[in-house]
Amino acid sequence: MEAVPRLPMMSFESKQCSDSVEFTPVLRSYILNHYGENPSKYEKALEELENLRTTATKCSKDLTRCSILKKYYAQLHMLHNRFPMGEADPVAVAFTWDDAFGGSTVVHADIKFEQACILYNIGCLYSSLGASDTRNTQESLKASCTHFQIAAGAFETVRDSFNPSYSSDFDSDVLTFQSNLLLAQAQECILEKSMSENRKSTITTKIAARIRQFYTECQKILELKHTAKILGAKKHKEWKKRIDLRIIYHHCLTYFYSGMQAEETEKWGERLMYFEAALEQMQSCLKLAKDSIQMEETVRFVNDVVTGKFNSAKKDNDFVYHAKVPKLEDFTPVEGATLVKGIIFDHTDVEISGLDIFRELVPLEAHEASSIYSEEKAKLLRVIGTEVSDADEELTQRMNQLAFDKEFLNIDKQVLPDSVLEKCAAISAMPNSTSDLRQCLHSLSGAASKIEEKITKIHNIIAKEKRNEDTFQKTFGKRQVDSRLIELGNNAEESAELVDKAAQTTQVLCQAMDDHIANLKLLCDPQELNRNLPNRSILTENEEDVKIIKQMIKLMEKIDEMVKQRKLLETSLRDAIHSDDITKVIAGKGGTQDQEEYFRTELKKHDENLNLLRQNIGAQTNILKALAECYVKFAPIRRELSEIDQKRNKKIESLIESFDVYTDLINKWKNGMEFYDKRDAIITNILAEVEKRHAEQEAGRKRIMEKYGIKEAVKPDIDMQPNYIPNASDLCGETGMTHSEMKALGMQIPQNPSLEDPSKKKTLKDHMPYMQKRSERTKGKKNVTNAKPENIDIDDQEALAAIASLESAEKYLTSNFQNIPSLPGKTQATLANSSENSSNAPLNSLNYTPTHQPPSAPSNLTKNFISTPTIPPPQGQKGQSAYKMSYEEQEMAAAAVAMFDQAIGKQGNILANVPASGYAPPYVPAPNTLAEPAPYGVGTASVNSSVPTKK
Repeated sequence: MEAVPRLPMMSFESKQCSDSVEFTPVLRSYILNHYGENPSKYEKALEELENLRTTATKCSKDLTRCSILKKYYAQLHMLHNRFPMGEADPVAVAFTWDDAFGGSTVVHADIKFEQACILYNIGCLYSSLGASDTRNTQESLKASCTHFQIAAGAFETVRDSFNPSYSSDFDSDVLTFQSNLLLAQAQECILEKSMSENRKSTITTKIAARIRQFYTECQKILELKHTAKILGAKKHKEWKKRIDLRIIYHHCLTYFYSGMQAEETEKWGERLMYFEAALEQMQSCLKLAKDSIQMEETVRFVNDVVTGKFNSAKKDNDFVYHAKVPKLEDFTPVEGATLVKGIIFDHTDVEISGLDIFRELVPLEAHEASSIYSEEKAKLLRVIGTEVSDADEELTQRMNQLAFDKEFLNIDKQVLPDSVLEKCAAISAMPNSTSDLRQCLHSLSGAASKIEEKITKIHNIIAKEKRNEDTFQKTFGKRQVDSRLIELGNNAEESAELVDKAAQTTQVLCQAMDDHIANLKLLCDPQELNRNLPNRSILTENEEDVKIIKQMIKLMEKIDEMVKQRKLLETSLRDAIHSDDITKVIAGKGGTQDQEEYFRTELKKHDENLNLLRQNIGAQTNILKALAECYVKFAPIRRELSEIDQKRNKKIESLIESFDVYTDLINKWKNGMEFYDKRDAIITNILAEVEKRHAEQEAGRKRIMEKYGIKEAVKPDIDMQPNYIPNASDLCGETGMTHSEMKALGMQIPQNPSLEDPSKKKTLKDHMPYMQKRSERTKGKKNVTNAKPENIDIDDQEALAAIASLESAEKYLTSNFQNIPSLPGKTQATLANSSENSSNAPLNSLNYTPTHQPPSAPSNLTKNFISTPTIPPPQGQKGQSAYKMSYEEQEMAAAAVAMFDQAIGKQGNILANVPASGYAPPYVPAPNTLAEPAPYGVGTASVNSSVPTKK
């Protein structure tokens, strides 16, 4: 049935108006006399009103005319509210209209007659639009259905709101006929849509049954005598025939779809019964449709479908089902379903009426009524405002007691905050950041050591300069010393103090690095860092805790939704009430008899928002109760969450602090290197000037001594230890003499219960001077023997003892070579004669020939020592670094080794030929016997030098 041709629809002709109406004269007079305003201000409004009427009465049949008619109808209502234009009123205007069916002219001096005629024409125009729609598409079917319903609503309004005595076409029965006919056709559109979409047969049956009922009601009205008189014989006969056909046609469809429903439920007897009844109705319909080609086409199509279904049902039942066919009278007629109703448009809608033409005319009564209405609105707002405020205050107090929000309940795996990710990104950009930081800080120590070496060299040069100058002044007398060297020494001392403080700062920086290195390594690996941080996700392991937390989250979300909805509803209500201005409405209505009732009616339009807002407030009590019950279970979980957050935040703060320390260390390293670079430049300049001035002083002294024919003996830069008393093993080991030989010479041999074996071979550590700590050197303490014994390691004590023994042996030999008390005459003469020519006279006169000659360059032992000038750490004390010797200390040690080589090289008793009778006078070597300095300051250039090197 979806392809059934459409039945032609019926429509009604509009009323005609041939005479124009002049509103201007009477309205100008009333404006001047009643409102007290100048009528010329409203000339444009009066012209617009007259033009609107002309257009509304002489316009084509389309939607544009519908809009103009509705606008004019609405303006008539507003015009009547401002001007008394009813019958017998002072501003009444005569309106002339023709009867819709009889053609007679009707005149009434009442604006309501004009309104009824315009509304009647609106119904007729919409019926014509509905009938002209093709209804071939879903949109067309919907538009046609809407047009018929608007038309029906217009006729119903004319019937219910206006005096039927105005005109015969306003008869209530005629208007009811027109309304029912249009509603039947509107429902026919729905039936056609249901048939085309093959909806359930039950629905289609009820729709068709209600259409039949609508047409049956129309048929009853047409049978009334006065109705036939009003409509005229021709119209009455034509409409009655059409309606009779439609009644039978839709009766047929009702039976047909009842049979389809029986077929769906496999009620084969009922199926055959309904199809047979539908076929009978269709036979009657065919007779009525002969005079209309459109109707006949539709009826024949349906007849073919019904006949085919009947034949098929009869054959199936006769040969297959053999079901009993019941009687139609035994079944209750189908109750129809009404799906349409008359649509009445709102003439107060601004979109329909447009702006009030006379909106500027507002009576004083309207302003007074509007003021009273505003007070009623304010009362309503105060009441609802108090309710909302109380509910919000209660909610705030309860949430403050809980002291957490929905975000606190999140137990998903926490991610690193942006502040930490930024630090991780910065660290990751430097793959070797931690090792580079170590190297940077160690480079500070290296720079400090480099400067300290130069400072030590400056001190040694200045000390050497002082010793040489003192020796020079003993021979040539006092003279003015170079004050610039003293100043440079002080400057170097100040730099040493600054470098020492900087070194202490470096230690602090290293300690800070050690404290934060673990966090810096974590920042290098964000994934590892996230695994090590305390995380809320650990709570997901307990299903019961997760269930409680989810319940809390759900309740919190409900609270948030409730608060948002409440604010929205309150705002919407307030805006609607504030914008509710009925001043012009009151003016348009011309005042009301009962203002209080009217105001209550007007305020009811806000009831929907008001009820929703109060429902929202009422729901708060139940939500808060459920929240309190759930919180009792949640309290232990909350404590655990707080602990996790506290630990996590503390760790994150420490990570950020470590990164800040890292950047601070880098900056301080840069500052430190800048400081050391500047200080190194200063010390380098000081060292260069010191070396230059020392060289100049040396050259000056040399010139003076050469002038007087004196050569200076080489003196190792080692201070004497005047208060040191060597033990017996030291003297024996260094001199090669026995105890008895030393006693024969008058030497006092200290008693030592643990004398060393003189023949024991000395090692390198036995000849190395004790290296003081850096802080002692920077304070100028160069004498190693001043260190307290308890602060000196065992190996260092042995080294001190060896050096002290060497010094004592040298001192003893020097004093004996230079001050022999008495010798035999021959020997004395030999010494006296040879003292003028040979620097080896003392040794030759003693028949002393050393078997070990000092080398012209340092021995292998000395070379190795000088090339690698470090002292290994003491035995058993791992972890201490080897001490690196300064240049001055290298000189001292080299001289000591060379002297020791000389001492142990002597064989035999050097005093074997000295007689017991006495000693020669003291020997003073000639000036030309002074030796030149040897390379590195080691030993002397002459093996037989009369003046042994003093340390």
